[in-house]
Amino acid sequence: MNVAGKWRVCSVEGYNDDYEKLWIDADEILRDKDINDSYKLMLESVFVFSDDGYIKRLIPVPEEFDKEVIDKAVEDGEIELYEDKILADKHRYKVEGDKVFFMPLMSSESGDPPWTEMQQADGKLQFFMFRLEKTE
Repeated sequence: MNVAGKWRVCSVEGYNDDYEKLWIDADEILRDKDINDSYKLMLESVFVFSDDGYIKRLIPVPEEFDKEVIDKAVEDGEIELYEDKILADKHRYKVEGDKVFFMPLMSSESGDPPWTEMQQADGKLQFFMFRLEKTE
């Protein structure tokens, strides 16, 4: 499976009143005025599966941040920009046949890493509570 490229959050795992798992459309959540902005920022993430073996989660630079503040944070090493977005985190990944695996952030990269298989459905990948669809 070729996963290299950009992916976006298309749905989020949720539960109904009977505690049955369901997938909620991300665009529907983004339109909801009652959802806080920090959660919406997570849903606006772009996931880049890069050739260097990392999934890079990028978030938009918040509009209220001055360019000078961002430039200083980059200069001081507090944040890293990638394609004009903030690199929020990155995970190692690998592909074996049709299966895609990632390494959780808190795991050690020494010894045998605890690879976690990403579930797949209809060409989409499940990454934690997010279902991702390829955009590029």
